[in-house]
Amino acid sequence: MFSFDAEYVDAAKFGAENKLDVPFLMPDENRILNDENRKQISELFIHYSGIPAKSWERRITGQCVAAHFLLMDKIANILGSQPALTLGWVEAGGREFYRFGQQEVSRWLKEGIGSLTDAKLHMWLTLASMEIIDLTFVPSYIVVNKIPTNGNRPSNPPSEIL
Repeated sequence: MFSFDAEYVDAAKFGAENKLDVPFLMPDENRILNDENRKQISELFIHYSGIPAKSWERRITGQCVAAHFLLMDKIANILGSQPALTLGWVEAGGREFYRFGQQEVSRWLKEGIGSLTDAKLHMWLTLASMEIIDLTFVPSYIVVNKIPTNGNRPSNPPSEIL
């Protein structure tokens, strides 16, 4: 059975062994996200994206690194807790997206990653509670899978879209 907590710990150990500055998250079983701060994060994302509703998903696709890096400290201010930028892959709807492993990371460390837009990786924010804030996966999924939105941001949670 997949355990994000265990995967995160393994990735952090791998990062430390390769002299990467990986933030150590003290696991906290208390949930950090709630309806109010999720709403604030959503409003922050909409404000900083500057994207009109009718074209938002196309403009966000492929921008996971920029979006999460740009908003990380602002989200930390909302939550009162510093999230960790996290590179990884996603499993959703019975499919794997952006799958890579330690072998690819080792190669990237030696040779460079090249263009971030061409790299098969995904970035999100991870909280000490092991909750994930991912502002870009669902919009990218919508574009790639040609899911109609009629110009509106979906109000359904990701679990209902994927």
